[in-house]
Amino acid sequence: MARNILRDVSGLAGVKSAAISTDIPLQGSPFYIMRFEGRPPVTVSQAPIANYFAVTPGFFETMGMQVVKGRAFTERDTAESPPVVVVNQTLVDRYFPGQDPIGKRLEIAFRVPPEWREIVGVVADVRSAGLDQDTPVQAHAAYLAETHSAQQSAGPAITVLARTAQDPAPLAAAMKATILGVDRSQPVFAVQPMTEVVAKSIAQRKLSLILLALFAGSALVLAAIGVYGVLSYSVTQRTGEIGIRMALGARQSQVLLQVEKQGMGLVLAGLALGLAGAMVFTRFMTSLLFRVNSRDPLTFGIAAGTLIVVSLFACYLPARRAARVDPMTALRSE
Repeated sequence: MARNILRDVSGLAGVKSAAISTDIPLQGSPFYIMRFEGRPPVTVSQAPIANYFAVTPGFFETMGMQVVKGRAFTERDTAESPPVVVVNQTLVDRYFPGQDPIGKRLEIAFRVPPEWREIVGVVADVRSAGLDQDTPVQAHAAYLAETHSAQQSAGPAITVLARTAQDPAPLAAAMKATILGVDRSQPVFAVQPMTEVVAKSIAQRKLSLILLALFAGSALVLAAIGVYGVLSYSVTQRTGEIGIRMALGARQSQVLLQVEKQGMGLVLAGLALGLAGAMVFTRFMTSLLFRVNSRDPLTFGIAAGTLIVVSLFACYLPARRAARVDPMTALRSE
């Protein structure tokens, strides 16, 4: 059935490549114990574990996973050929450091006698467990070489994958119809692009960051209102002083600059304290970030620059009002 599905899906207009897998990254996959040929014997409880996938030829191309050494699976990898496996770079780095893994043999799950699989390829790591988690050890078996019972134990469902030349959404209905055309008794569900899978995997983190951004935006608005209010009150209290200065020859630009300096002095002092606090507390946000350092200089620079620009505008309004004070009116009010 798998071959028929692949043939028909690959024939759809707009499909560049297609594959079948027992699982896909970010949607979970079973962990199996394993052992390596030529290594000291280990018990089941001591055995290392690997994230296990059974995939058809074309899987790595369809998923955009680069084969960095050796080869990917081909149509010749069947139940009649010697069993092979493709592993990820993490497995090589952990169990074959400084060695060429091609040709080495391992077993997925303990059997008697052992059913060794030869490593024929190495693929680059992908974050299959989550964007915020380290890449686990992964082993890919040839789906077409697995027995029916082994395929069933790997999982009750399979995933049909297709890489398209354009927006995949219009092809969803055609893919579903094609699969049902091969075997109408098979339920087809969760037809979705990988972008949606990725979006779902980070949905909770994205919501948390959106809420933090809203709170940060609210804090920025409140800070601007606070700076404006303090300076406006200060200008009102100093109306007489400003009037005397202007009567003695102070120019509007000088008054404007003086009030701006007063306000920005408070802002810069607060900014220094805020940056010091951020350097201490942002480490608690590490779990919400992906490929961004919690003390990223660019992020800190943008945040500080935004606060300074908003504060300059908040200071400018009362400063402009102070520069327009009529000396005679100010002196009469005294």
